Amino acid sequence: MPSVTHFPVYLGPVDKLLEPFIEDEEEARKLIRHFLIFLDRTISDSYCHMNLGPEETRVGRMIVEIQKELWENAIPSMTLLYDPDITPDDFARTCVECALACAKPSFANHKEYSKLYTTPYGIASCYNALPIGGGAFTLSRIVLSRLAERAKDSEHLIHDLLPIAAKELCDYIEKKITFLVEETHFFKSNLLVQEGFVSLDRFTGMFGLVGMNECVNILIAKEGKSGTYGHSEEADAMAKRILDKLTTCMEGYESRFCDCTDHHFSLHAQVGIADDYSISPGVRIAIGDELPLHEHLLHCSQFYPYFKSGVGDIFPLRRDRQAQPRRHRRPDQGRLCPGHALLLYLWLLR
Repeated sequence: MPSVTHFPVYLGPVDKLLEPFIEDEEEARKLIRHFLIFLDRTISDSYCHMNLGPEETRVGRMIVEIQKELWENAIPSMTLLYDPDITPDDFARTCVECALACAKPSFANHKEYSKLYTTPYGIASCYNALPIGGGAFTLSRIVLSRLAERAKDSEHLIHDLLPIAAKELCDYIEKKITFLVEETHFFKSNLLVQEGFVSLDRFTGMFGLVGMNECVNILIAKEGKSGTYGHSEEADAMAKRILDKLTTCMEGYESRFCDCTDHHFSLHAQVGIADDYSISPGVRIAIGDELPLHEHLLHCSQFYPYFKSGVGDIFPLRRDRQAQPRRHRRPDQGRLCPGHALLLYLWLLR
């Protein structure tokens, strides 16, 4: 599935696509290795994303084992669609070991993501959960820290500036979609549409945000209070109020398009772009100011349910086999967001 970069951002459930063609496993392993190297050499875009699971397949296991050997290859990105009722523990453990070696695959809570759409979904690009056979018309974003710089205090931002900014951005997204659907010929003549690979009713608009950390800290300082985002209950409560208001604004805006999301845009916590300086991804605590890992994950769990089209967050994990050579490692699975789409599968020292 191509994107604005002209490179594919979604390769599909590659394990399931290739599994029926496996005859000789030794030969298959060799071909899959060449395939992964080919992708890394020919697609210069790390938004290129393949999905694995939730079932274990021979191809899926081969991909993970080979990717661990090719740990220096940045492309493609991978996500395991994890479901504790479907995904075998041994396969999940193999994926965790691979992730510790090369930071992939990522882990998606398949059980929860499956509830978002009436059609199958995929994880694409920078961790966007979107319907298969569709995707996102566009992604436009609001930089919350810049809005906070213009605000007198949190009340001014939440009740005055944020509704205006949200309405303007929604109008902008709608105009972009209108142009794409009505003035270009993509949905009339593109090969993907003509051959039935994508359809208009499976596309939505993505409303992105970044800089919650800086936004809250700026407002806390303007109000003469102490504490910072992630380290203060008052600061975190302010962030929730901002997201509650933003959600209300978005629910009050109806698009002529976006059938798959009931004619509303989908909120996305954006990772960011290369030109972002002093702007933290989505709702993440600023790098260098993080809480201890388990506390950081619990903090994130308060905010992830707002983002139906996904959150791409990276958390550093360390392992030291020599430090505790006799200690046994076991996988702990943690659904940190009850009722929502987050699963972080951690390899913890015991």
